[in-house]
Amino acid sequence: MSIYSLDFDSMLHRLEELKKSYDIELSQLDNIAPGHLTGTHRNGRQNYLQTQIIDDKYCRHGIANEPDTLRHLCRKAYLKEALQIISGNIICLSNAKAQFSSLDYGEIIQSLPKVYQTLPSKYFFPHICKDPLADIAEKNAEISAKVKAWCVEPFKQSTYMPDKKIHTTSRGEKMRSKNEVLHAEIMYRLNIPFRYEPVLRIGQYTFALDFAAIRVRDAKVFYVEHCGMPHNREYMLRHKRKMEIYESAGIVPWDNLIVTYGDAKGNIDVSVIENELRSKLL
Repeated sequence: MSIYSLDFDSMLHRLEELKKSYDIELSQLDNIAPGHLTGTHRNGRQNYLQTQIIDDKYCRHGIANEPDTLRHLCRKAYLKEALQIISGNIICLSNAKAQFSSLDYGEIIQSLPKVYQTLPSKYFFPHICKDPLADIAEKNAEISAKVKAWCVEPFKQSTYMPDKKIHTTSRGEKMRSKNEVLHAEIMYRLNIPFRYEPVLRIGQYTFALDFAAIRVRDAKVFYVEHCGMPHNREYMLRHKRKMEIYESAGIVPWDNLIVTYGDAKGNIDVSVIENELRSKLL
């Protein structure tokens, strides 16, 4: 995740969820193995003791031959220490969230005088607007021509609920989700030409794909979809049905379809997504 798009709410949510699970586990272990671990070292031998307070008195008994109790007490000690760190991080992130200023590229440009807003976004980001065809043009003029033609030819883009495009990429493109922005930023960085939300007609069905992208080295076109809610049964049923329709049209993961997924809770791993795009589109 870019430091310029920190999602404090997601990080805080994950820490809170981890804290809850640790609290529950710690409470269960307190019932199974009360007290804490202490020890003595005599005559070159380590002895382990379960120590607890009963009726205001310290009570100890040896547990060197009780591996389960030892494991429970070790886990308890770890959880207590981890919970202190988690609680500290929650306070730290909460304070940072209150003080952190977003470095959203679109917002910065919007804050400039209006004359700047009349210019294309590439003027603001010349360092990332490289020509992805420069190398291939020298090696294969025919493929280069096909890629150039694909990049400039008009295509039908989805017009569905444009007000939902509330996220802005580093090149000023408006998109519906942070996951789509993430995919776009990776393709920018890898110099992969793409189309956002191209409309695809398959028989009686019409789809707005997340992306279509062209592989520069051979001018092969791929479709890119992100499945962000695998925990939602209705969402996944629709996703599976869509994959079946795609397959009927010859759009398949083993050839020209790239599908990336969130985990069981919808969280994403940037490195996994980038590896998937790299392996197919470079």
